[in-house]
Amino acid sequence: RNKKKMSFRRSKMKRKISMDRNRKKLATKEKLQTRTDKKARMRVIGKLFPALAKKPRSEWSNSDKKRAEQIVIDNQAKIKKFAKRMYKDVRKAEVERLAKYRENRAKIT
Repeated sequence: RNKKKMSFRRSKMKRKISMDRNRKKLATKEKLQTRTDKKARMRVIGKLFPALAKKPRSEWSNSDKKRAEQIVIDNQAKIKKFAKRMYKDVRKAEVERLAKYRENRAKIT
């Protein structure tokens, strides 16, 4: 644990620089697809188990996590369909985020 902790501490600046660099660029298609899939999963879980949609994932109990996992397993087709429809919205949000970031950067300099 301590080794992992130290390596994480040592790589702190590298991670920060990497995040700053990535903030300036449009996310890759794979990254956007990952975000879309995650949103689609949460949407299906929220529809079928509304109690989970109201509280953050960090506050889910083990039984909640198990229930959510089962919902995801049982509804793969529905999730795929949602993800396909949501991709354009996620991409649009990313483009807006980047435009806003660049606009704010232009004002600063």
